[in-house]
Amino acid sequence: MWVDEKRNLHKRKIMERIDDGEGKYRVLLLGIGDNTEEKRDSFCKRISEIYGIPFPLLKKIAERCPTVIKKDLTHDKAFTLATTLKSYGATVSVERCRNSSAVSLEFQSLEPHRLALESSYLRRTSSGVWNVIGRVRNISEEDLGEIWVLVQIFDDEEEI
Repeated sequence: MWVDEKRNLHKRKIMERIDDGEGKYRVLLLGIGDNTEEKRDSFCKRISEIYGIPFPLLKKIAERCPTVIKKDLTHDKAFTLATTLKSYGATVSVERCRNSSAVSLEFQSLEPHRLALESSYLRRTSSGVWNVIGRVRNISEEDLGEIWVLVQIFDDEEEI
């Protein structure tokens, strides 16, 4: 009986490691302090001195908030990075990435299609704003200079 309990404990620990490693997470930098120039400069200077990251690069990143700092991280690494950035005054968000495409491409007409959806991501910010990011590829022989895309978001068969 003791051997079985030990084996089950070992299996549980392996499953915990698998569960933790399966999810991919990303860390977003939402802002720094009260988003003043002084706070951003102070943040960038401290991170640059401690971690050896060039100050101009950090300044460029800080000015582009919100922005993805790192993606494809395990749960533990994402939260460690988030905690570190928070300790220097950053406002961050950790999000679990989903492998499934949240956006599909539909066409109004039956004529030959000119675009194909390569990748997409749908995210709702804490303020309630939806961000839709995607990439489409031209699959026609034509030069597509001006293509307009209409995005409609539906939930439970109702438009949001």
